[in-house]
Amino acid sequence: MNLKGAIGNLNDKDINIKVNKGVVYIDISDKLLFQTGKYEVTEPAKAVLEKPQSASASTN
Repeated sequence: MNLKGAIGNLNDKDINIKVNKGVVYIDISDKLLFQTGKYEVTEPAKAVLEKPQSASASTN
């Protein structure tokens, strides 16, 4: 399964997904991850972080 495709239509500058030796690395831009001056993860970023988990659960 293509994890980037599973996440949806995000700009490539906002997210980068790599798989290395079975480990999934997700780089999310700070503008997607946090609102300016806030420490809480944004809802769109939470959705991105949940997708690989649900994608891997469907393959097990």
